[in-house]
Amino acid sequence: TLAEAPVVEVVYSVVGQAAILNTTSDWDVASELNDMTLVDNAYKLEIKNVHLDAATYEYKFVSDHKWGAFELPQQGNQQLVIEQAGTYDIVYTLLPESNEGGAEATLLVADGLDNIESASVMITNSTLYINSNEAANINVYAIDGRMVDSQISSNYARTLATGAYIIRVNNQSAKVIIK
Repeated sequence: TLAEAPVVEVVYSVVGQAAILNTTSDWDVASELNDMTLVDNAYKLEIKNVHLDAATYEYKFVSDHKWGAFELPQQGNQQLVIEQAGTYDIVYTLLPESNEGGAEATLLVADGLDNIESASVMITNSTLYINSNEAANINVYAIDGRMVDSQISSNYARTLATGAYIIRVNNQSAKVIIK
């Protein structure tokens, strides 16, 4: 009898900027954390609850954790455009036979910092900065409702632990996420 040829399974994965994937390194082609699963004749990868800034992110599809065997697109990269900062679920879909693939990001929670018109709000390296032209009533709450801080200030800065917070500035509210 003739021996049957072994079935070679192709592994498809997504590589790109770490902010939109399950990795801490940009363009990590060797990572198995972003391998796709075959679902209803399409390969899919879901990334849940990822906080993204408003920006254009780049990625591409590869096979077998290496460059050159299969890349989509072959030249350049795919783009995922995020117009509003917030927390997203991202679904990557690939149809390798027809060279079609893309990503869809669904906004779960907007950061809403634009909701605070009376002050400039910024987060850098886990520090919340709130600046206004005049003294503002500032309240910071943990997502469970516990007050973390309360001040009247025109230049506020506080380092916060990782987590979700509600900030109120002169009775305008926004949700922020510290990573």
